[in-house]
Amino acid sequence: MKDLSEQTKSDIHEIVEKGNPTQDAKCFVTCIMTKWGLLSEDGGFQPDGVRKVTKAIREFDRNPAEYKDIDEVIITKCGAIEEPEKCNKRYAIAECGFKVFTEIQG
Repeated sequence: MKDLSEQTKSDIHEIVEKGNPTQDAKCFVTCIMTKWGLLSEDGGFQPDGVRKVTKAIREFDRNPAEYKDIDEVIITKCGAIEEPEKCNKRYAIAECGFKVFTEIQG
């Protein structure tokens, strides 16, 4: 996560919030999620990657208790998403994860 610029993170957030992304936008988001270790190269969900990223968020957030069990919530809600097309599946998983974060942040 450290090698991605704040602009890249902002771009991902904007794409997910707007909804109805283009196929290129979906593939961009999924590429970044793969680099973060949340998804494998073949599009598989990576629970250990989710745990690693959420641990980093808790370490740097002002209110880490807010994210106490977020990794398990994401794994439970987003881990079983099935979609035949690779970018669509990865994007659906990413979108699900962002929605969980948004729900927790209020």
